Amino acid sequence: MNQQRARRFKAARDRVQKEQIENKIRNEMQREGLRIPPQQKAWDHNVISPGTEFMSMVAETIRDYVSERIQKADVSSPW
Repeated sequence: MNQQRARRFKAARDRVQKEQIENKIRNEMQREGLRIPPQQKAWDHNVISPGTEFMSMVAETIRDYVSERIQKADVSSPW
């Protein structure tokens, strides 16, 4: 459990450092008059943890899907 927590904190710290480096490079490019590519939002792996809003949405989506499949199921067919 502690190892997992340590990995999450390290990933968050690494993401912040990467953003700082990227911002520094973007500022340098802007000063030099270079074209700056659009900034892409990074995926936060920490959202795939129990109790997060993301996981609540995943659980709700799966429940809805299973419920719909059960309602539309053909009783004579196993699939």
